[in-house]
Amino acid sequence: MKCPNCGAACEREAKYCAYCGTPLDFSAQTEKQIHIHYHQERQPEAQVRVETVYVPTERKSDRSRGIALVLCFFFGIFGVHRFYLGKIGTGVLYLLTQGLLGFGWLVDLLSLLIGNPRDRQGLPVKWS
Repeated sequence: MKCPNCGAACEREAKYCAYCGTPLDFSAQTEKQIHIHYHQERQPEAQVRVETVYVPTERKSDRSRGIALVLCFFFGIFGVHRFYLGKIGTGVLYLLTQGLLGFGWLVDLLSLLIGNPRDRQGLPVKWS
């Protein structure tokens, strides 16, 4: 499995990434599927092989897109929505430049409305 933060290969039993120290919870990232392979050769008896495969599932952010949208609409020029999504650096930039003179605020507002916004870890922000 790969670390969700840095992408490094990690063992399934690992609790933390060996490279960046991110806590790992692979049970939440995978779902268990059982594949049954049926092979019939020229022999009268069939050969059956069963294997367990872990398929990655898409994780979602804990942040709410609706809350980020409201924060952006009312306090977007101050970068409050950026702080909420964990993007501290650009939040400070928006705070110092009045939302990049209003243009960054407008782009973020449209992105939250019709785009696919992501949080600091790159996870898609869910509607709720």
